[in-house]
Amino acid sequence: PLLTLGLEFELAADILLTIIEPTWERLGLLGAVIAMRTILSFFLEYEMAAMEKHRREGSSIAARGSGPGEA
Repeated sequence: PLLTLGLEFELAADILLTIIEPTWERLGLLGAVIAMRTILSFFLEYEMAAMEKHRREGSSIAARGSGPGEA
């Protein structure tokens, strides 16, 4: 989450710079930051969903008992 926050500030700064002084280089940089943030957010959401699923499965296994053959 800290990395995405940093990219948010980078994106805001690049948007402002592109508005103030539009150049092809700044536009390319803005596009790269947007693409990186989008990809990072996608994988972060994917990992968080996988961790939540793993946590729920672990909780249901713990509720049933710690292993086979235990009474």
